[in-house]
This record gives sequence, C-alpha cells and structure tokens, in this order.
Amino acid sequence: MKKKLWFTVSALLLIIFLAAGCGGNNSHDTKNNTRAENLIIDESVIINNKNSYYEVIFDFNSGKTHYDIGREYGRKISQEVPDIENLLDSYIVQVSFFNYDEYIRRVNDIKPQLAQEYIDELDGLAEIASTKENVAGDGLISADEIYLLNLLPDVLRGTQCSALSVFGDLSETGKNMVARNLDWFPGIGYELCKIHSVLTIKNGTKSICTIGYLGLTSILSGFNDDGVFASILDSNTGSEYSSNNKYSYVFDLRYALENYSTLAGIADYMDEHSYAFNHLVFLSDEEESKVLENNFSGNGVDMHKGLRSYGSVLNPGVTWDLVNAIACVNSFILKGNHDNHTGKLSNTGRWNSIKTLLNTGRNNDGIVSLTELKNIACFYTGDIPDSPEDGDLYNIGTLQIIVFQPDSFNLEIFFQQPFTMPDVPTFNKVSVKFE
Repeated sequence: MKKKLWFTVSALLLIIFLAAGCGGNNSHDTKNNTRAENLIIDESVIINNKNSYYEVIFDFNSGKTHYDIGREYGRKISQEVPDIENLLDSYIVQVSFFNYDEYIRRVNDIKPQLAQEYIDELDGLAEIASTKENVAGDGLISADEIYLLNLLPDVLRGTQCSALSVFGDLSETGKNMVARNLDWFPGIGYELCKIHSVLTIKNGTKSICTIGYLGLTSILSGFNDDGVFASILDSNTGSEYSSNNKYSYVFDLRYALENYSTLAGIADYMDEHSYAFNHLVFLSDEEESKVLENNFSGNGVDMHKGLRSYGSVLNPGVTWDLVNAIACVNSFILKGNHDNHTGKLSNTGRWNSIKTLLNTGRNNDGIVSLTELKNIACFYTGDIPDSPEDGDLYNIGTLQIIVFQPDSFNLEIFFQQPFTMPDVPTFNKVSVKFE
C-alpha cells in the first residue's frame, strides 16, 4: 500500500513540476494505406520488440531518402504499437496542461532552423498522424505534435538528470567508462516506459546510435561510430524564454554526432547557435569526459559558455578533488558562470553523493570497476528510490540508466518498466552494429 501511494503521489508531483517549469498535411486515410502496400517488405527500417525496449534500425545505405525512412518508421511503429497515437497524445496532455498552444507556437518558431534532412524525416514520420488539427486529448496525433515530441527539451523543461565518468588510472580498464541517468516524467500511465527505444542509424560516416523513445529521432543520449558519447541535461537559470530564431539543441547535437568525429569538434559545433533553453552537454570519448556548460542567457560574471574538465576552476563553494573523474548534475559550476547550483538541494545533494561514492566506492586497488560505476548510478538514500533533493541518483524520475564504454562500444541500459521501480535495477546488454 505504501509503495502504491508513493507512486501515485510522485507522479502527481512530477506533473506539477513540469507545468511550473515551464507540417504535414496527412489524414487518417494516408496512414491506413492499401492492403497491397502493407504487404511490401521494406527493410530500410526495422523494429524489434526486445520486451523492455524496442530495437530500431534506420538503414540509409539502402538508398532511401530521409522522408522515405521517416515514413517507413511511422508505418512500422503503428504496426508494432497500434495504440501509439493514444499513448503519445496522452503524454502530451499531461505535460502541456494549459500551455499547449504556447508549446505549438514555440515548435513553429524553432522548426525553420532545423536541417532540411530532419524536417524531411519528421514529415515522413508524420504520415502516421490521423488528424490535421492540433487538439490535445483527442487520442490522435497531428504533424505539429510529432515535432513537439521531438523538440520537448527545446520548448518545455522540468527534468532532472545526472552523468559521471572515470578514466585513466581511476578506471579499471584505463579507458573511459560513462554512466548517465535520464530523469524524465514517465506519464501517469507510464506511457514513455512502454516505448523505450535504441535507434541505430546506419548512414556511412554519419552512423550514430540514439537512446530514447519510439517516434523520437533527436538526441537525449547517444553516440557515433567514432565512439563519442553525448547526452543532454537541463540547467535552468530562470531567464526569460524566447524561441524566436532559436535552434534546436537536441537536433543540433544529432547533427554534431553525425558530422564530427571528436569530442572537441562536437563541443565547438554546439557553441555556434543560440538556443531557447540553457543546458549542459555531457561529452565522452575513450580517453576522457568533459561538460559543455551552454549558458547563453543566464547571469554570469566572466563567461557564459565553457567546456569543463575535471581540473577546471569552479565557482566559490563548489569543490571537486578527484583526478580522472568528472560528474554533472543540472547546474553550471564553472568559475564565473551563473550559479544555479548553490542552495538547490536537487543539485547539491546529488553532486555530494557522487563525490562521496567515488571516494568510498572504489575497490581495494583504489580504482573504479564497471560494477562499482553502476552501483553509483543506482544509488539512493532511503528504503526506496525517492527524491533528487535527498541525493538520490536513482530516483522517482529515473527512466533510463545508461552505462557506456567508448573504447569497446559496450552498452548496458536499465529501462524502467511501467508501474515498477525495482530496488536493484537490472541492466540490458545492448548490441549496436553500425556495419
């Protein structure tokens, strides 16, 4: 009874938190194509149900266009998950509340700055849309709502995430090992937990893997075939929101992973455009990790953007005494940057947990094993995973825990399942093949 009550209250609190924080022309007929068309075998897009997540493969080496791939993706999603529109519409209703029209307006502000291939891809995906009307709660999805789902981090906020890595002589392998927790609102009906996905995009030198949800082709967490890993984290400064002429950082990050082969190259590209929300990008290669503090509208004394390493000088009161290790919560901490860390328990609590665990959670050799890294990412303070304010890295909002080794492409992921939160997360070993 206690756990059931806790899940209900937690879900409601997350919804309140999200509310406070914050072009296709297709019809139902175009979705339900002829019987002959549905019988056509098209392996440019493959979806395999792995029980706890969906394995998705885009094969651009087949010669298909982005529109073709998007359209086939939508067709196969609707075959694999027949109630996908109702699931996604339900989630949109829950996160949008009375701000739905404003979020659609923001989407239409940002959309023109997307690369054309992503517009084509999403327009193709919007073939699954059964309505031309933007109406939250109708059980259907419109083309604008497809864009809204893909641009959620650009148009609304309210997430809590964390990341850490160890490398060099602190790592048992001598190479970088990364752990990333995605903390998002799952939906009252745990809608997102029903559609976890690992999408591999095979596209020659532009091949990448993105870990997210069915219907999303933007980047929440992902890596390219050069072994560079990237993930996004919200970092709210309280600055006034503006989407006018702003770019999408989740699609810019996809572009960077597809077109740049180094951590530095990706960081440089993500520094080129202006975005609607301040954020962090956790970046890793096989040798090290760094954090791009992308603050372009919050307060700051000396700087607004910077690439943080483990040895960087930090704001007064923020300490990090570990060598060959770095961590990230939802705050800027570089010296001179806006201080949204001090005094915010959800940030200071998790930051202190990571520091303590890295200092005490090592094995007898003074190094961190892959198992110990997982244990840190799965840490919580009480009887059950609860609040980030308590220092819980694994908390009520944790939907995915991703562990990645860039040198070997070893990928292990915990996917939270509907209406469950295990005391000890179970990781799926996920195989990603770019060739």
